[in-house]
Amino acid sequence: MRDLKLPALYRGRPLLTLEDDFDEAREIRRASGRIISATSAIDQVIAEIIADTLFREVKEQRELVFGSVLSSEWCSLAAKRKLLNIVIEQFQLLDGPQKEELESNLKKITQYRNAFAHGTLTHNGETQELQYFEGTPRKAKLDDVYFEKLEIVFRRTWEALKGIQEKIKITA
Repeated sequence: MRDLKLPALYRGRPLLTLEDDFDEAREIRRASGRIISATSAIDQVIAEIIADTLFREVKEQRELVFGSVLSSEWCSLAAKRKLLNIVIEQFQLLDGPQKEELESNLKKITQYRNAFAHGTLTHNGETQELQYFEGTPRKAKLDDVYFEKLEIVFRRTWEALKGIQEKIKITA
């Protein structure tokens, strides 16, 4: 696949920044794309769960409903999260602790996505950071510990959503 040469904003201290730091920044930008892509995949699975429960009776026009309602710009991830909570409650798909963990993780995923989508990659002279706004200006140190926590949140969320889909298939 072609390596796209697109602009990216990178802030650092040029006199203190080494070539290795720019290589790290390039890798973090790739990771950013994967984070946004993974969030889109989770968004899609949530939409499928909603379609398979709340819109179960819509069979002939499933793609129309899916495309014009669940995948539309006005049905945001936040809106889907609210609908997912209704679905989980109504169809008893998760118990209390599992439901709370999923909602907590979905909130974190939204925060990660927003930080990487709207934040700025910087180098503080020692390490890579992501500067973003979430109620107040924030910074995240982008190290292995940070990405390990992020990965755990995404994986647990994915597993929970896939488990919900399996329960729906069994009861359908």
